[in-house]
Amino acid sequence: MEPYRPERTDRRLSLHTALVRCPRCDACARRTGHRVVCTACGLVREAGRSFAGPVLATASGRCPTCGRALRYAAEHAAWPGTVRDRELRCGCGTASRHPVAVRPSWRRNQGTDPVSGLSLWLCTGVRGHVLWALDADHLDAVEEYVAAVPRPPSHGNATLTSRLPVWIKSAKNRRDVLIGLGRLRDLLPAGSTRP
Repeated sequence: MEPYRPERTDRRLSLHTALVRCPRCDACARRTGHRVVCTACGLVREAGRSFAGPVLATASGRCPTCGRALRYAAEHAAWPGTVRDRELRCGCGTASRHPVAVRPSWRRNQGTDPVSGLSLWLCTGVRGHVLWALDADHLDAVEEYVAAVPRPPSHGNATLTSRLPVWIKSAKNRRDVLIGLGRLRDLLPAGSTRP
């Protein structure tokens, strides 16, 4: 095992690139910024225009009759782009329409790209959890941290390693997590691996 190198793993997670599943042909596609490109089928799509993954939809306002605060919040597997407002019913019986705000549901991420909402290409199951990586650099950083002996403490809540789930950091899961990371490394497209 390689010694721990803080200059590699104590960095912030970059969301600029990700390897995702092409929504057209299910091959490996690359998202750079907001653009998704699949070399297998030729798909080119701007990810910022529509989010394909799980979302959190919220609406709030005041009842026009009694002034009581009205709120709606729910997670959905996907959101149709045509829904712009929602009817909220007050306890007094008055119904009124209020605009809906929709944002990606990143906190419940189970292998979904936070920008496009597409399924991540580097995704596998480990001990009942979903182990994922955005791209080769992210995979390298997680693998180096998990393999490090001894593991250093996380610094605050701003670095990539401080944001890893407890089950990945747990010493009892180290072997299984490293095997899962090896499976993810096998999924990397040619040219994405370390020299």
